[in-house]
Amino acid sequence: MQWLPFDSPGAQADALAAAVAADLKQAVEQNGRAVLAVSGGRSPIPFFERLAQADLPWRQVTITLVDERMVPADHADSNARLVREHLLRGNAAEATFVPLATHPEDEAR
Repeated sequence: MQWLPFDSPGAQADALAAAVAADLKQAVEQNGRAVLAVSGGRSPIPFFERLAQADLPWRQVTITLVDERMVPADHADSNARLVREHLLRGNAAEATFVPLATHPEDEAR
């Protein structure tokens, strides 16, 4: 493992978004599709916002979560809400999102 120091959290988020975008693009080129599983919480927000701006074939990308809280999808603590608000924006909104949990009240929406 290599230690990579960054001047700021923003620089770290930029580098991570660039690396993940490159991997997603390569996966789509090689396999026709790519899957990205992300964590929730507040820490990934800067990364999500930068990745959302990446020039990717988003329609060929599926995004899911590795963790979730059992709250309604629009609850402030919902990781699905976090992904929808901070990652699935602009062109990235074309990605397929597969949440970990479904709620009966979500079916009515």
